[in-house]
Amino acid sequence: MGGVNGDEHPGVGFPVVAHHHLLAGPSLDQIGPRGHVGRCLSCGVEIRRDIPTMSSRARTRPYSIKRRDQIAALESAVRQEIVDTIQAAGPLSAPEVSTLMGRPADALYYHLKRLVKVGLLVVKATRRTGRRDEAVYDLAGHPLVLDYPVKVAGHEDPLSRLVRSMLRTGERDFRAAVGTGQARPDGDRRNLWAGRRHAWLSPRDLERVNGLVDQLVAIMTRARKPATGELCTLTLVLAPRVSRAGRRPPRSPSNRKAA
Repeated sequence: MGGVNGDEHPGVGFPVVAHHHLLAGPSLDQIGPRGHVGRCLSCGVEIRRDIPTMSSRARTRPYSIKRRDQIAALESAVRQEIVDTIQAAGPLSAPEVSTLMGRPADALYYHLKRLVKVGLLVVKATRRTGRRDEAVYDLAGHPLVLDYPVKVAGHEDPLSRLVRSMLRTGERDFRAAVGTGQARPDGDRRNLWAGRRHAWLSPRDLERVNGLVDQLVAIMTRARKPATGELCTLTLVLAPRVSRAGRRPPRSPSNRKAA
C-alpha cells in the first residue's frame, strides 16, 4: 500500500501510513507459454500465464476509499497485508496469498470475502486448484487511494482505528527486526530507522514534504522480483499539531520573530 489523497494533493497509492511490502510476483519471462503452469522462483507458487500478473495486467484507474465500511474493513492488519500483497504481486488466489504472507489459507478466506463485500477486492476469475475452484482476487482499482473524509461526521473513529492498526504493524515489524542479523541501522543502505520530528512548516515546506512523500511511496510500490532485493516495510504519519482545545499550539520563543 502507499500514498495520500488529500483535498489539494492527489496521492499515488494506498495510505502513506500503511506498511509497504516490496514483494512482487514472477514476471512473464519466468513463466511458460499461455496456459502452461509455471512456478515462482522465490516462493514456489504455481501460476498460469493466463492469470494476469503485475507485468501483464492492464492499468486501471485509482480507486478511492471513502466509505465508512471500507475504512472499518481495513482496521484489520491482516486485511491491510492482503491488500499490500495483491498490490505488489498482482491478482492472486487465496493459496497464493497464503504462501506470500506465510499464513494458512483457511485463515484468509473470511478476510478476502470481507474485502470483496466492501468493494475493495474483486474476483477476476476462477481457477481449478486440486479439487476446488479458487477465486482469483484483484484490487478494485490500481492504486487504492484513501480519501481522508476528515470533514465527514462519523468517520473520525474508523480513521483513527485504521491509523492505529497501521502504526501497531509498523512497531511490530521494527521490534521483530531489532537485534537480528538482517537489521542495518547505519550506512547508506540502512534498513532500520525510526524517528519523530515536529516543525513549523511554510506552504513551500509542505509542498516539498509532500513531494518527498510521493517519491517514497513510488519507490515502495514499484513492482520488483523478490530476488532483486529485500522485503522492507515503511510506516509514515504526517499530521498538523493540534492542541487538546482544538487550537494550534503557540510558537515557541525560539521560533518567534524578534519584536
